[in-house]
This record gives sequence, C-alpha cells and structure tokens, in this order.
Amino acid sequence: MLLDKSVDYIPVLMVHEDPKNYPHVEPAEGYTIRGYLPGDEEHWARIECAVGQFDDYEKARACFVREFLSQPERAATNCLFAIAPNGMPVGMLSLWYGGILGDDCMRLHWLAVDPDHQGKRLSQALMTAAMDLYVSQGHTGKLFLWTSTHSNQAVRLYKRFGFVPYRGEKPKGWGVENYPADNERAWEIIDAKNKAYDELKARKFDLTLARSFGYASVTEENMADAVAAGITHIEIAPGTMSVDFGKSDADQAELKAKKEMLDRLGIRVLSVHLPFGWDWDASTTNEAHHVFLLERQLNYAKLFAIFNPERYILHPCYWPIPETESAVRIAHIRQNAATIAFQTGKQVCIEDLKIGRIGGSSDELLVLGEGLSNVGFCVDVNHFMRERPEDAIRKLGNRVWSLHISDYDFVDERHWLPGEGSNDWTAILQALEDVGYKGPFLYEVKAYYTNAQVAENKKALFDAYNKR
Repeated sequence: MLLDKSVDYIPVLMVHEDPKNYPHVEPAEGYTIRGYLPGDEEHWARIECAVGQFDDYEKARACFVREFLSQPERAATNCLFAIAPNGMPVGMLSLWYGGILGDDCMRLHWLAVDPDHQGKRLSQALMTAAMDLYVSQGHTGKLFLWTSTHSNQAVRLYKRFGFVPYRGEKPKGWGVENYPADNERAWEIIDAKNKAYDELKARKFDLTLARSFGYASVTEENMADAVAAGITHIEIAPGTMSVDFGKSDADQAELKAKKEMLDRLGIRVLSVHLPFGWDWDASTTNEAHHVFLLERQLNYAKLFAIFNPERYILHPCYWPIPETESAVRIAHIRQNAATIAFQTGKQVCIEDLKIGRIGGSSDELLVLGEGLSNVGFCVDVNHFMRERPEDAIRKLGNRVWSLHISDYDFVDERHWLPGEGSNDWTAILQALEDVGYKGPFLYEVKAYYTNAQVAENKKALFDAYNKR
C-alpha cells in the first residue's frame, strides 16, 4: 500500500494481546515466502522506495544494513521476503526485537509490497509467516508494530490480524512530544480515513441494463429471451419503418398488442428512437419541407407514445452537411428538439453523430441543446471520431440522459460488444460516475449478439470497474 501523505505524519503503536491467535493466509499461486539471502538488501531498498517510504535508494539500503545485517544469522530467519514466480523479491516483513515496550517484546517491522504485485495477498501472507515465526521460536512477550497516520490503510490489515491501537503509557524513547494528545489525534485521523475508505468501497457504481431493439424484433419470443437474460428495460428503434406506418387499423392493433405483451413480461420501454434518413430529416433547409418533416416526426412520436417512454432519441440530421447549410440546419434541429419535447411532454435526447454530420462533437451538441427545456443528449460511444467518448461525457455533464453502448475501432461505427474494439471502458465508466449519470446502460449492438451475451458483458464491465 502506498503512503497517504495528505495528512499530518504522527507515529502510533499497535499491540497484539494474543499473538498466537491470527488468520492464516497463503500468497497467490506462484508466490512464496522465504528468509533473507545475501543481496536482498538491494531489493528491500528498491521496494521501500517504490512505496514512498524512502526517496533515496542508498539511504534505504543503508537502513537495512544498519538495522538487520549486524545480526546476519537472525536476518536469515526473521527477515522475510515474498518471492514472485520469476524469483524476484517483491515484498518483505521482519520479526525483530523491539524493546520499546519492554526487553522481551517482539516487533513486526517494515512491511511493504511492490505496487506492481499488490492484490496477491502478499501482505497477509507475510503477516502470517511472521506470526508463525513468533510462535515457532517460542516467544511469549508482547508483539507490537509501529505504523503511522500515513499508513492508515495498512491499519485495516493489522486489525484483521488482531492488533489494536496502543493507548498506554508513553513508550520508552517515543519521539512524540505531545503524548497522549497527539496519539489520540492520530487515531482520529486513521479512523476517519478508514471510515471514508469503507464508505467508498461500499458504493458500487451500477446502471440499469437496457438494450435497443428494432420495432420488428419486439416479438414475444425475443422479449421473453431478453427477460430470461435479465434485460427488462429496452429502447424501441424504427428499423425500416415506413412513413405510412400507423395509418392502418392493423398497425394500430399491432402497436397495442406489443404494448400488452411488454406489460405482461414486465418490460419497461425507456426510450423510442425517432426515425432517421432522407424521408425523416427535418433539419432540411427548405422551410416548407422542414415543417412537413417535423410534423411527420411528431406524428411518429405520438404514435409510439402508447409505450409511455421516458424520452425520444433524435438524430439531428442525416448525411454529411455542407458548411453553407450549417446555420439553417442548426436552427431547425433546435426547433425540432424543442417542439417534440414540448408537444409530447417527454425528454428529447439529441444523439451525437459521425464526422460531417451536425452533432459530431460534444461542442456541437452543446450548441444544439443550449437553453432548450427538457432537451438533453444521448451519447453514442461508437460515433465519436474527433474526441474520446469519456472526454465528451465530461463536457456534456449532467445533460447526458441516455447512452448507446457498443465498441468500435475509431475508424467507423461498428456496434461491437464492449471489449471488442478500442474504447477505454474504465475511463468511460469513470466519466459517467463522475458526472453523476443515473440513466440506463443501453446497448445498441449488432443483432447477432444474444441477450445473454449482452447481460454477461455488462456484468463483466462493471465487476472489473468496481474491483479496481
């Protein structure tokens, strides 16, 4: 564990009342524990510098020589080293004579593990090995260790092994002048730090799993399979929706049947993706055509209001736009989003698009949504070509209301499962957590990925993120 130098340095002692009672922990597979061998002082110095205990290699090496090598035979048994599978020492702890609490007391001294090998149970295994030595060597006096406010996380480990804070008389030669007041202040600092750490560990970042389905694929078979995989929240997308859809009694009956089926299966429609393409692009520069196509989008939104979605997803435009048309189209896109939001009473999320289309960057999205009521953004992490998705999320902040999750190669949209492309998912999840995103983690991936694959992928992403 690295030192926490954000707090005042105050040394403290911990004692073990029953040193023969402690947990027994083995190191991770391939790692072993052994005693000191000539030359290990070089590794000791390297590791102490790596964890921040020393900033000078030679001073660290001299410390080991001074404290331990005056008794080389004892060092061979009582200076313990954790050995990596490649034979390199990567951690250490010593069982040594103390004296500070009495001549017969023993001390656990200089526990450290190379940061590159932490998470391998090496600190616990070294503690076990040192306390095994205490027992096997027949010691009966007190067992103590010296730590500090800078090592507040290590205190958690020591407590698990039975050590408790020392609050007795001032130890012989103890360098803290204002004792016991500073001792109590030190334990207040350590306890506060560990309480905050426990609270942080208890908070697991998670988001509701959802998936986008084309309207035609919203069938009883597909939806039952989704529920079986744990997907109970969806987005309905237009697919190859005809501009005439909804005009017939059969269309109306189908919409009603799908709604009843989703209700019966317990599936919630979070969003409806408004249609896109030349026949739907209401950003057009022709004013009469713009009004006509906006009305077409509104009719579609009202038609799908039967599913009671929380929001509508809007592509701002279709194909790449000439620079000369940008101003008019931006004005129309803003009008489209505001009108749909106002007339439906639902959120409208403007989705980012690829290069050449308006809305191809977070800066452009902010222009499109500036000052509009009930209008936010849907971040498609498979569309950004000019910036990283995590950077865009941070710029858009709390106006990110929905997501389209998939992976790609930064060349073109691919709609692969996360992990199959180039996105940095830890960075994306961190950005979402940092901006306080509470919406769905909504997959928009190719149809050949099964619902079970989607659910497993989401679980793996969040498990890995929360275990960091």
